[in-house]
Amino acid sequence: MDLLTSFEGRIMRGRFWLGSVLSFALMLALYLIVNQIFGGIVETTMPAAEGELPQMTVNKTAMIVWTLVGLIPAYMFFAVAAKRAHDRGKSAKWLLLFVPGWLFSIYQNIVMLGGDGDVMAMMMDPTMLTLQMIVGVISLGVMIWWLVDLGILEGREGPNAYGPDPRGATVAA
Repeated sequence: MDLLTSFEGRIMRGRFWLGSVLSFALMLALYLIVNQIFGGIVETTMPAAEGELPQMTVNKTAMIVWTLVGLIPAYMFFAVAAKRAHDRGKSAKWLLLFVPGWLFSIYQNIVMLGGDGDVMAMMMDPTMLTLQMIVGVISLGVMIWWLVDLGILEGREGPNAYGPDPRGATVAA
């Protein structure tokens, strides 16, 4: 359980992937539970007349509940990623690169909660589209870094400032 709750120490790639999969599985399960209890976050109404677009509105209760419940798997992922960053000899502060995408998601939720609930109008707004493109490119770059640096590259051999080598290896003097 320490794998998913503690930000201390170091872990190898296999434990990182295990923790990432567990975090994602919990996120998916919680999302499905919120959907079953509160309905979908976005509700779609099919058009009454031919040629009209479907109407998409925000289920504000489901969005608020999901945003709060979603903090649990996010915490777990950051705990796993912090330990993996430590194994690579890096501070967990590098994980702050995830913040712009996360803050933008929160901003979008606030805009949808404060508006009339018309998701299509918000998605087609030129300012929102531009922000989505910029944050999307930044988030893609961060995700590629996450995949390569934390998920593929080996950790530092021997003890470092964050703890002993999780492989039990020691550097010869």
